[in-house]
Formats: sequence, structure tokens, C-alpha cells
Amino acid sequence: MSAEPLPNDLLPDGLVVGIGASAGGLAAFKAFLANMPADTGMTFILVQHLDPHHKSLLVELLSAGAAVPVLEAADGVAIRNNCVFVIPPDATLTIKDGILRVVSPAPPRESRRPIDTFFSSLAEDCGHKAIGIILSGVGSDGALGVRKIKEHGGLTLAQAEFDHVAQGGMPRSAADTGMVDHIVPVEAMPALLVDHHQHLGAVPNTRTAMASGRTWGSTWRRLQGYCAPACGGAPCGTAPGKRVHDQVARLGEALDETCEHALALLPRVAGLLYSRGRETITSGVKSWSRATGGF
Repeated sequence: MSAEPLPNDLLPDGLVVGIGASAGGLAAFKAFLANMPADTGMTFILVQHLDPHHKSLLVELLSAGAAVPVLEAADGVAIRNNCVFVIPPDATLTIKDGILRVVSPAPPRESRRPIDTFFSSLAEDCGHKAIGIILSGVGSDGALGVRKIKEHGGLTLAQAEFDHVAQGGMPRSAADTGMVDHIVPVEAMPALLVDHHQHLGAVPNTRTAMASGRTWGSTWRRLQGYCAPACGGAPCGTAPGKRVHDQVARLGEALDETCEHALALLPRVAGLLYSRGRETITSGVKSWSRATGGF
């Protein structure tokens, strides 16, 4: 099934969710879709490990229980809101400027990492609007991808086996990087994504309102009280329509830039803390083992 043109109201303006899965991933993704509301404004792109020599039935299997259209990704197709795109077999999938790129055939098995490849392109293309989810699967594909997404300010999740312990295989490999924000059951992931989407929508709206002067109140009165010694102590602005607005706009831009720098550093700090924590635990276990003669 190939992608077909969709109405303009489905054009993308929200989060783009990349989902990587392998063995056991079909059941996990079905559970994910069953708990995801139909109108989230997000785009979902499933990168499943597939046999390159057989036709995929993923689109048909997922469409049966999905509340949103499920389409096979095709080269040159623009992503859409409230849609699921599925990687075709024997292909490499990437995204650039909101356009899906499909290249066939896929690389040889030993160098084939479709989830890492797609997540890396997703991070570059969507930045903080990118989300990477690692579902059930064998191996470590996706671990590099979640790191890339975090480095670009995105959100990352991994499937939990129980409580907040990552499932073995791909989810655990991703969690071991220290770059996974949430390790949760598949059924809990949709609610996290919706909350994250709403949060991202609220933050820029507040900043834009401040920069454009729509939310003054006591802020304007406080700004009027500041003086500029270079001009003899005159108030810094004469009306809430010119100089003060410009200054607040510049302050908003500076604050935004500072926050972006801070967000870029957080994954590195988290990774360092995670590594230090593992080293401390390992050191403690070794010390205890030497002191007691082992387990």
C-alpha cells in the first residue's frame, strides 16, 4: 500500500515520533496505537526490522485496529499529522525537510541499522520536535539514534519489562546510553507524548506573547521605573509600543538562546551522572566481593 495525498488539515505542524522495533515489536506497536488518541497532531513513523526477501504485511495488520491511517512510506512523500508511516522491506528510510526518503536495497545485514539511521536523520531534521521510541527487539539498533535525538533536544522513551526496568535487547541497550528520558510500559507512552506535546505548545506561545507586548501588566510598570544614565535619567521607554517592546523582544531571544544551550548540555550531564553512578555501584560491589569472598 503506497502513501496517498491527504487533506491539507493533516499537514504536519507537531511532533514527529520515530518508533524502532524488531522481534515482538508488532504486538508492542499495536498496544501503543490502541492507547493513542486519534487526533494528536503528531506523525508516527515505524521502523521495524523486516525480512528483505518477503513482502511486508505490517500496513494491513496495523490498519485493522488503528484509529489513524497507516501507510507504507514512499520516497518523496511529505509526512502528515495523525498518520502512521511504515518502512517498506529491504529499504533504508530517512527524513529531510519533512519529506521521507526511501532507498532500496538496504545495506548488507552486517552493516544494516535502520533504526539508528532513521533516528539520526529525524534528530537533524526535527530537533526538539523529534521523539524516539525503542520497542521490543533483539540487539542494540536504536542506541545511537536515541543519543542523537537527545543531543538535538528531543524526547526519548524505551519499553519497560516491569516497573521502570528496560526490556532486554534494544530497549535495554538504549537505556544503557543514559539518554532515555522515560522507561515505561507501552500502554503508558501515549499519555506521556500528549503531555509533552501540550507542554511544547505552551512554552513558545508564552514567549511570543511577551515579546509582542500582549502580556504587560505590572511588568510594564516595573520597566518604566528603570533609568538610562546615558540619556540623563530619562525613562527607558515612553510608551508600550516602541523601545521597551524591542528590548523585551531582544531579552526573549537571549533567554531562548540560553535555554537552548542549557538543553543541549543536559543530555551530556545526564549521561555523565549515569556513567558515574554505574561506576560507583560496580566499585562498591567489587569492594564488597573482595571483603566477603564473593557472593
